[in-house]
Amino acid sequence: MRAGLTLSELIPLTEAGAAWNGGAARILPALRTGAATTDFAMGLMAKDLRIATEMGGRLGAPLLMANAARAMMQACANEEGAGANLDAIAQTVEKMAGLCFADHA
Repeated sequence: MRAGLTLSELIPLTEAGAAWNGGAARILPALRTGAATTDFAMGLMAKDLRIATEMGGRLGAPLLMANAARAMMQACANEEGAGANLDAIAQTVEKMAGLCFADHA
């Protein structure tokens, strides 16, 4: 809970606004319950982002947000293991922020 709102309280507010999209419709409820949203390995995502950011660097494109995402994915892969599901990023963010997304926690 942050700012007095649980994820269960925040989802309907997001649904009613312009921020709602297909990704939010699939991922936010899964964060609330701890359900999986993918079966893609964290290590593969970190590798793909590393390749993309290296290519961007060679072409002179800074890709600042992609580098931030790469760093987060690599931190998660280091923490949870390269074979961890991509959904493990939620646990990494929870640890870093000192919060829990799931309703049952």
